Amino acid sequence: MLLDMRKGKYWALNSTAVLMLEGLLTDAPLNQLVEELSEKLAADQDSIERDLHGFQRQLVANGILVIKAK
Repeated sequence: MLLDMRKGKYWALNSTAVLMLEGLLTDAPLNQLVEELSEKLAADQDSIERDLHGFQRQLVANGILVIKAK
């Protein structure tokens, strides 16, 4: 479960989304996250990359995740 207390919204996250969110909250580069998730989930990297980027865009669009310039 992901809760945005400012907007009073919540999202139910499946186990894959939880792993993705945990990864996005680290300083790891996206390509590293894709590799790690691909291994953990036994899924191809193209699918993981597409889903991870889509999830990241949704989080940013909803103000849940802010991308900092390095």
